[in-house]
Amino acid sequence: MLRVAAVPEPGTWALLAGGLGLLVWRKKR
Repeated sequence: MLRVAAVPEPGTWALLAGGLGLLVWRKKR
């Protein structure tokens, strides 16, 4: 799974980080 995209694009990283961060932030509040 990770072998196909070992190094995703910056945009993908931004979306993943933003999505996960938002979910965690909403859960903590």
